[in-house]
Amino acid sequence: MRILVTGAGGFVGGHLITNLHRAGHEVIAASHRPWEPPVPVEIDVFDVRDGDVFRGVMDARQPEAVIHLAAQASVRRSWEASDETFAVNVTGTSHLLESLTDRPETRVLLVGSAQQYGLAAAGRPLVETDPLQPRSPYGVSKVAQELVGALYRRHFGLPIVVARPFNHTGPGQSTEYAIGAFSAQVAEIERGDREPVLRVGWLESRRDYLDVRDVADAYRLLVEAGEPGEVYNVASGRAERIGDLLDILIDAAGLKDAVEIIADRSPRPGDPEVLVGDSSKLQKGLGWRPEIPLATSLVDTLDSYRARVLNVEGPNTRRT
Repeated sequence: MRILVTGAGGFVGGHLITNLHRAGHEVIAASHRPWEPPVPVEIDVFDVRDGDVFRGVMDARQPEAVIHLAAQASVRRSWEASDETFAVNVTGTSHLLESLTDRPETRVLLVGSAQQYGLAAAGRPLVETDPLQPRSPYGVSKVAQELVGALYRRHFGLPIVVARPFNHTGPGQSTEYAIGAFSAQVAEIERGDREPVLRVGWLESRRDYLDVRDVADAYRLLVEAGEPGEVYNVASGRAERIGDLLDILIDAAGLKDAVEIIADRSPRPGDPEVLVGDSSKLQKGLGWRPEIPLATSLVDTLDSYRARVLNVEGPNTRRT
């Protein structure tokens, strides 16, 4: 299948285009800035906020499917740059779908977020039919993206599938996110480039974490065989305390009892205490199963930062 991936230059994008390439798909990797992709693919550089350019790319490339990763994906930044968040996440999605109105056979996977749910259901993992109660501009933008998708599916018959991924981590994750930030600091302390003090956010939150490579597998299956009009959670079904994940990284570096942790005393405004999902629909419908243990994901993320700091590969770095 000829698949165009927007946001291919981002954290998930690099793992996804590698996954698609290995599965034998013809990949067109699109990003808003030039970058070096990890596998040989066709490349387009453009901003999804430019509708005319988006349509020109679609007319030229003629993809059979699109996986729409391009997004302003930071909850924190969405409070500081709400205009950008809505322009990229909502208007960008509208431009994509408008460019496909005369090609209703093109499959589309829209990638949403667990942040659409907002408040977690008491006592159980969230399912796709739970109400959406976003508590940040980012979460609201992803609900709006999904509504735009539903509109274009109804009016133009576009075969749109929606993924709602929960937290994920792995090699190459940005310091904008908790595990990436933890890993970068631990690697710097190991090197001696940082005082033995970890400055972190609220550690009592509990989140559902997957390895980014398992998430890439899910997206490939969804674009290949997901049911148009359906929504699928991508989740592990387990809630992990953020502080426990930090402890795993500290232990992996041999820094237990050797570092001071300075943590926020309260969560960010709007952050739910627990956010965990149920992916039974994806597992039963498409046979997806997460395969990489979370401890492995954490050490692989740390190793990717060790490689940056030390300019060497860590012993547990997975090839992607």
